[in-house]
Amino acid sequence: MQHIVVVGASLAGLRACEAFRQEGYTGTLTLLGDEAEIPYDRPPLSKKVLAGEWDVDRIRLRKPDDLASLDLDMRLGVRAESLDTGARRLTLADSSTLTFDGLVVAAHTPFHPDFSL
Repeated sequence: MQHIVVVGASLAGLRACEAFRQEGYTGTLTLLGDEAEIPYDRPPLSKKVLAGEWDVDRIRLRKPDDLASLDLDMRLGVRAESLDTGARRLTLADSSTLTFDGLVVAAHTPFHPDFSL
């Protein structure tokens, strides 16, 4: 495999990327998320950060240096719009496309209602 795409920049998506690297995968690894933020712990956002009890940096799942060590192609702030399984291609909300050899869907919320296979 030359290129694996992980859809969902949440804890599950981040852990999938970490597992690929720990198992020795050296190809291109793209982490795709519709939010513009680096992966963060979602429950404390509503329970601690918005209540003013925690600083926002406390909910980041990894420090910038830890993320950099994974050598990820991070595509944040762009949503997957459609998937062509035959061509192994994702079309993104910005009209760009990603081709892949492997795909992990680790989205924390259901796909957008207009998402098509």
